Amino acid sequence: MTGYELPEPREWIEPPTCEAIGYCIECGKEIYSGEDIWEIRGDWYCEDCIDSFHTEAEKEEYFDDVI
Repeated sequence: MTGYELPEPREWIEPPTCEAIGYCIECGKEIYSGEDIWEIRGDWYCEDCIDSFHTEAEKEEYFDDVI
């Protein structure tokens, strides 16, 4: 015997099933407890949508229509 034993079965190998606590108002993606979200005027936005808004706003032509 080398001192190594078989590991016990682990229940955590499969992720637990979770229920969504809300949805992103922009894309409809499910939002789960513990995820980063943005709440703007009562609406929830996922981090992916906020990142895409930020990327779009950084483009030079974003404000061309305003000027």
